[in-house]
Amino acid sequence: MRRSSRFVFVVALAAGSSSCEGRKATTTTGAVASTVVPTSPKPAADAHAEGGAEGGQWLVAKAERGGKVHFIRLRTDLAPYVGTSHPHRIEINWPFVGEPTGLPDTPTLAALEAFEDRLGPLEVGDAAMLAIVVTGAGERRWTFHAKDRERTMSALRPLLPKTPAVTVEAFDDPTWSTYSELIAAAKRN
Repeated sequence: MRRSSRFVFVVALAAGSSSCEGRKATTTTGAVASTVVPTSPKPAADAHAEGGAEGGQWLVAKAERGGKVHFIRLRTDLAPYVGTSHPHRIEINWPFVGEPTGLPDTPTLAALEAFEDRLGPLEVGDAAMLAIVVTGAGERRWTFHAKDRERTMSALRPLLPKTPAVTVEAFDDPTWSTYSELIAAAKRN
């Protein structure tokens, strides 16, 4: 079953290389205000958490879906791969009970960020690329595109938290449909 990824972008908040501060702002700002700390390059040692050794270029946006506010981190420098490689979409979904706004509370945010930091090995050797992170409505979803579905799923299993709530789905998606829809929506706004 394909999950709808249609978002109405409200405000593009920041663009550029994402940083720890920018990542935290994407999830916590909605509960406090509509601003984001400007992004800055991450140190190389932590670059894997934000999209590989080069760090990637990220758009951070506030969007609405179904009347709920979501924060989206969308890697914008992946166009050369769309339709040419990494044909498998891997979605990791972590539902949570957080703030009334649908965003994570402080302890949940810390757990989500620690888990995301553990996902870095998936990107080693260009095996998979973190393309999208969506937070809102009581869940965070990480979307990777992978060269080899089985190898990525095998590498992912030991990284998963010990909570049954986290789910992983894999799709054949050679056109990068979810990513392409979000990039197109971001360009329209």
